Amino acid sequence: MGVFVKICGLCSERDAQWAAEQGADALGFVFWPDSLRVVKPKDVGRWLLSLPRTLLRVGVFVNEDASRVQRVMDEAGLDIAQLHGQESAAYAHALGRRTWKVVHASRSLPDALEAYSSEAFLVDTFVAGKPGGTGVLVEKEIARAYIAKCPGKVILAGGLTPRNVRGLIEDVQPWGVDVSSGVETEVRVKSPEKVREFIQACRRND
Repeated sequence: MGVFVKICGLCSERDAQWAAEQGADALGFVFWPDSLRVVKPKDVGRWLLSLPRTLLRVGVFVNEDASRVQRVMDEAGLDIAQLHGQESAAYAHALGRRTWKVVHASRSLPDALEAYSSEAFLVDTFVAGKPGGTGVLVEKEIARAYIAKCPGKVILAGGLTPRNVRGLIEDVQPWGVDVSSGVETEVRVKSPEKVREFIQACRRND
């Protein structure tokens, strides 16, 4: 299998279907209330009804009460909780669901990542006061250091676009990549052309 591709911040049924048709491995939906891309669980559940079950369905949460995460995942039909805040390893374990833990890349690598039972770690750009979705490109050297540090699969995020993703895959060699604003025409609206170009760039040498 080639690089794993997740299209995140999906805000409509059309965009979810298009990402699936173009070969995305995972679809991401944001449930953080302060996000510009926040969606409702019942809407996501409806959008996903006609899509293949082979697609991973990922919910993005930030410092959310565990009971709400569980309710949202059940209502929307999600497979994975992507934890974007300061959630502890104990929180992730007690959630009782499949998880991906986000780590914000800075020159000070975090300790105790081995304590997490998460299936993967998503390395996103560090921007003070923002949990993610900044569109700021992560530095290659820092990304490589996190790949060496994280005890499991690493998904690279932050500032990826159809133009730069191939080079970053080759230079950094993550297990997967995650894109949101880099394939939009405007906030909440994905560009079909950019989504297609992004996925094609990821799979060019597969």
